[in-house]
Amino acid sequence: MGLQVAAFRDGRLADVSSPVRGSRHDSRALEEVGWAEQITQARRAGPLIAVIADTAYIKHTRLTPRKKPRGGHRTSQDKQWNHRISSMRAPIERTIALLKQWRILSTGYRGRLTELPSVIHMVTNLEFYRQAT
Repeated sequence: MGLQVAAFRDGRLADVSSPVRGSRHDSRALEEVGWAEQITQARRAGPLIAVIADTAYIKHTRLTPRKKPRGGHRTSQDKQWNHRISSMRAPIERTIALLKQWRILSTGYRGRLTELPSVIHMVTNLEFYRQAT
């Protein structure tokens, strides 16, 4: 099972997807939960909305680190770009780490799979509550 997590640039949790069954590439999981279409619509809306992601989502957004070319080296511009993207993603990665602190998400869920979406919803709401206080 995999989850997609969205956060604001300041590290506040924005949303957590419903679980995606099986082993899926992150890009495909994004499409399965319906977020890929939302990202496409946000890109069309204009430059006010930016989606920053890791290299797994290169298909959906341009704000991802640049991969090293096969058999080559990154240019200094690529390294600077990657540093800027990593700096912007750091608060988002901390948000994901906070979600993983919930034992039920970090140790593997062993209950009925039909109840997992409700458990994730409950953890997400508790995390929203924690951010509000």
